[in-house]
Amino acid sequence: MRQPIYWQKPDGLEFDRYRTYLEYFLDELEQEELERNKDKSNLELQEKLSNFMRCSVTDGKFWFHELVYECFTVADGSPWKAICKIHSDFEELAPISEQELDNFVNKKMKQLVAYQEEWNAIMARIDREKPD
Repeated sequence: MRQPIYWQKPDGLEFDRYRTYLEYFLDELEQEELERNKDKSNLELQEKLSNFMRCSVTDGKFWFHELVYECFTVADGSPWKAICKIHSDFEELAPISEQELDNFVNKKMKQLVAYQEEWNAIMARIDREKPD
């Protein structure tokens, strides 16, 4: 399957095929999230990655990710077409303030540290569970 940046159109057969495979993946991810978070509240479970990923395809944020992922290399590619279709006033949007950008970066850096700690805990658990 080609990457979305190379699709002929943002809403064609390639996108439909992608969504089918994505659903398989997200179903498995959701099961893993439920297994790993048995002791969490329902409120915390609403913030599952699988939910955010499903939502991103539905609300169009998926295309922003694809655009950033490809470093804005194709100005007339499917991600740009999809974003312009979703946000017809895209060119008129106001820039982000430095304070907002700093807050975002700080939040993401904290999330990265938390992710690394969780990843290390997972790897330690896997190492402990390996048979000798």
